[in-house]
Amino acid sequence: MTEAAPTVRTGVGSARIVVSGGSSTGLSAVADPYGYYSIASVESGSTVSVSADGYVGVTRTLKSQSDSPDFQLLPVPKTDSHTMNGSLSSDVGTCSDGVAMKPCNIMTIAIHNAGSLDAVLTWTPTDGANLDLSLFRTNDPTPIARSVATDSTSERISANLPAGANYELHVTYTGGTDPVTYQLKVTHMN
Repeated sequence: MTEAAPTVRTGVGSARIVVSGGSSTGLSAVADPYGYYSIASVESGSTVSVSADGYVGVTRTLKSQSDSPDFQLLPVPKTDSHTMNGSLSSDVGTCSDGVAMKPCNIMTIAIHNAGSLDAVLTWTPTDGANLDLSLFRTNDPTPIARSVATDSTSERISANLPAGANYELHVTYTGGTDPVTYQLKVTHMN
Protein backbone atom coordinates (compact mmCIF):
# COMPACT_ATOMS: atom_id res chain seq x y z
CA MET A 1 0.00 0.00 0.00
CA THR A 2 1.70 3.20 -1.11
CA GLU A 3 0.85 6.83 -1.81
CA ALA A 4 0.09 7.85 -5.37
CA ALA A 5 2.66 9.74 -7.47
CA PRO A 6 4.95 11.47 -6.78
CA THR A 7 5.61 9.65 -3.49
CA VAL A 8 5.06 6.06 -4.70
CA ARG A 9 7.62 4.67 -2.24
CA THR A 10 5.79 6.04 0.81
CA GLY A 11 3.88 3.26 2.56
CA VAL A 12 0.39 3.90 3.90
CA GLY A 13 0.24 2.33 7.35
CA SER A 14 -3.06 1.24 8.92
CA ALA A 15 -4.78 1.02 5.53
CA ARG A 16 -7.77 -1.33 5.69
CA ILE A 17 -8.15 -3.96 2.95
CA VAL A 18 -11.49 -5.78 2.53
CA VAL A 19 -12.25 -8.48 -0.05
CA SER A 20 -15.72 -9.27 -1.39
CA GLY A 21 -17.05 -11.65 -4.02
CA GLY A 22 -17.17 -15.43 -4.13
CA SER A 23 -15.49 -17.52 -1.48
CA SER A 24 -13.08 -14.64 -0.72
CA THR A 25 -15.86 -12.50 0.78
CA GLY A 26 -15.00 -11.35 4.28
CA LEU A 27 -11.22 -11.66 3.98
CA SER A 28 -9.50 -8.56 5.32
CA ALA A 29 -6.22 -7.15 6.59
CA VAL A 30 -4.68 -3.98 7.99
CA ALA A 31 -1.41 -2.72 6.50
CA ASP A 32 1.62 -2.46 8.78
CA PRO A 33 3.34 0.92 9.33
CA TYR A 34 5.20 0.49 6.01
CA GLY A 35 2.09 -0.33 3.97
CA TYR A 36 2.66 -4.10 3.74
CA TYR A 37 -0.20 -6.57 4.16
CA SER A 38 -1.01 -10.20 3.37
CA ILE A 39 -4.26 -11.93 2.46
CA ALA A 40 -4.04 -15.55 1.35
CA SER A 41 -6.21 -17.28 -1.27
CA VAL A 42 -8.00 -14.34 -2.89
CA GLU A 43 -9.73 -15.73 -5.96
CA SER A 44 -9.93 -14.09 -9.37
CA GLY A 45 -12.99 -11.89 -9.82
CA SER A 46 -12.95 -10.75 -6.19
CA THR A 47 -13.33 -7.07 -5.44
CA VAL A 48 -10.74 -5.50 -3.16
CA SER A 49 -11.56 -2.23 -1.37
CA VAL A 50 -8.85 -0.21 0.35
CA SER A 51 -9.34 2.73 2.68
CA ALA A 52 -7.13 4.76 5.02
CA ASP A 53 -7.62 7.89 7.06
CA GLY A 54 -6.62 10.95 5.02
CA TYR A 55 -6.76 9.11 1.67
CA VAL A 56 -9.31 8.62 -1.11
CA GLY A 57 -10.50 4.98 -1.07
CA VAL A 58 -9.81 2.62 -3.98
CA THR A 59 -11.80 -0.38 -5.22
CA ARG A 60 -10.51 -2.81 -7.84
CA THR A 61 -11.67 -6.18 -9.21
CA LEU A 62 -8.86 -8.72 -9.53
CA LYS A 63 -8.89 -10.29 -12.99
CA SER A 64 -6.32 -12.97 -12.20
CA GLN A 65 -4.14 -14.33 -9.40
CA SER A 66 -1.22 -12.36 -10.87
CA ASP A 67 -2.89 -8.92 -10.49
CA SER A 68 -0.70 -6.58 -8.44
CA PRO A 69 -1.63 -6.47 -4.78
CA ASP A 70 -0.20 -2.95 -4.52
CA PHE A 71 -2.71 -0.15 -4.34
CA GLN A 72 -1.73 3.49 -4.63
CA LEU A 73 -3.80 5.88 -2.54
CA LEU A 74 -4.24 9.55 -3.28
CA PRO A 75 -4.26 11.86 -0.26
CA VAL A 76 -7.59 13.63 0.29
CA PRO A 77 -7.20 17.09 -1.30
CA LYS A 78 -6.37 19.81 1.21
CA THR A 79 -4.34 22.99 1.43
CA ASP A 80 -0.95 22.73 3.16
CA SER A 81 1.26 25.54 4.40
CA HIS A 82 4.99 25.42 5.08
CA THR A 83 7.50 27.96 6.33
CA MET A 84 11.23 27.69 5.72
CA ASN A 85 13.57 30.00 7.63
CA GLY A 86 17.11 30.24 6.37
CA SER A 87 20.20 32.23 5.72
CA LEU A 88 22.11 32.80 2.50
CA SER A 89 25.44 34.35 1.60
CA SER A 90 27.81 34.28 -1.33
CA ASP A 91 29.73 31.29 0.08
CA VAL A 92 27.08 28.52 0.16
CA GLY A 93 26.38 25.78 -2.41
CA THR A 94 24.87 26.78 -5.73
CA CYS A 95 21.88 25.85 -7.84
CA SER A 96 20.23 27.28 -10.93
CA ASP A 97 17.71 30.09 -10.86
CA GLY A 98 16.86 29.30 -14.49
CA VAL A 99 19.52 31.68 -15.82
CA ALA A 100 22.77 31.01 -13.92
CA MET A 101 24.22 29.05 -11.01
CA LYS A 102 23.98 31.08 -7.79
CA PRO A 103 24.25 30.46 -4.03
CA CYS A 104 20.91 28.98 -2.98
CA ASN A 105 18.66 26.95 -0.72
CA ILE A 106 15.95 24.62 -2.06
CA MET A 107 12.52 23.65 -0.67
CA THR A 108 11.04 20.51 -2.32
CA ILE A 109 7.28 19.94 -2.31
CA ALA A 110 5.37 16.84 -3.42
CA ILE A 111 2.11 17.74 -5.18
CA HIS A 112 -0.48 14.93 -5.25
CA ASN A 113 -3.52 17.07 -6.10
CA ALA A 114 -3.64 19.77 -8.75
CA GLY A 115 -4.11 23.32 -7.56
CA SER A 116 -2.58 26.65 -6.80
CA LEU A 117 0.74 27.35 -5.11
CA ASP A 118 1.54 30.70 -3.53
CA ALA A 119 5.07 31.37 -2.26
CA VAL A 120 6.17 34.56 -0.50
CA LEU A 121 9.84 35.19 0.26
CA THR A 122 10.78 37.99 2.66
CA TRP A 123 14.15 38.95 4.14
CA THR A 124 15.83 41.41 6.42
CA PRO A 125 17.66 44.10 4.44
CA THR A 126 21.45 43.95 4.69
CA ASP A 127 24.35 45.49 2.79
CA GLY A 128 22.85 45.43 -0.69
CA ALA A 129 21.82 41.78 -0.37
CA ASN A 130 19.21 40.67 -2.87
CA LEU A 131 17.35 37.37 -3.14
CA ASP A 132 15.32 35.89 -5.99
CA LEU A 133 12.74 33.10 -6.01
CA SER A 134 12.28 30.48 -8.75
CA LEU A 135 9.86 27.55 -9.10
CA PHE A 136 10.86 24.36 -10.93
CA ARG A 137 9.42 20.94 -11.54
CA THR A 138 12.07 18.57 -10.15
CA ASN A 139 14.53 17.43 -12.86
CA ASP A 140 13.38 20.11 -15.31
CA PRO A 141 15.93 22.92 -15.78
CA THR A 142 13.35 25.39 -17.10
CA PRO A 143 11.66 27.43 -14.38
CA ILE A 144 7.87 27.48 -14.19
CA ALA A 145 7.98 30.94 -12.60
CA ARG A 146 10.56 33.45 -11.35
CA SER A 147 10.37 36.53 -9.16
CA VAL A 148 13.36 38.86 -9.55
CA ALA A 149 12.39 42.28 -8.21
CA THR A 150 15.28 44.66 -7.56
CA ASP A 151 15.52 47.02 -4.58
CA SER A 152 12.96 44.96 -2.69
CA THR A 153 12.88 42.78 0.41
CA SER A 154 10.25 40.38 -0.90
CA GLU A 155 9.49 38.12 -3.85
CA ARG A 156 6.27 36.29 -4.71
CA ILE A 157 5.34 33.43 -7.02
CA SER A 158 1.86 32.11 -7.76
CA ALA A 159 1.22 29.18 -10.08
CA ASN A 160 -1.37 26.49 -10.82
CA LEU A 161 0.39 23.12 -10.66
CA PRO A 162 -0.70 19.78 -12.13
CA ALA A 163 -0.80 16.73 -9.87
CA GLY A 164 1.65 13.91 -9.47
CA ALA A 165 5.05 15.63 -9.42
CA ASN A 166 7.69 17.07 -7.13
CA TYR A 167 8.41 20.78 -7.33
CA GLU A 168 11.27 22.91 -6.03
CA LEU A 169 11.43 26.49 -4.85
CA HIS A 170 14.95 27.90 -5.25
CA VAL A 171 15.88 30.86 -3.03
CA THR A 172 18.96 32.38 -4.68
CA TYR A 173 21.45 34.95 -3.42
CA THR A 174 21.83 37.32 -6.36
CA GLY A 175 23.86 40.14 -4.86
CA GLY A 176 25.35 41.74 -1.81
CA THR A 177 28.26 41.28 0.53
CA ASP A 178 26.66 40.16 3.81
CA PRO A 179 24.65 37.07 4.80
CA VAL A 180 20.90 37.58 4.68
CA THR A 181 18.22 35.89 6.83
CA TYR A 182 14.96 35.05 5.07
CA GLN A 183 11.57 33.41 5.48
CA LEU A 184 9.77 31.50 2.73
CA LYS A 185 6.04 30.88 3.28
CA VAL A 186 4.34 28.47 0.87
CA THR A 187 0.67 27.51 0.56
CA HIS A 188 -0.29 24.74 -1.88
CA MET A 189 -2.54 21.76 -2.51
CA ASN A 190 -1.14 18.56 -1.04
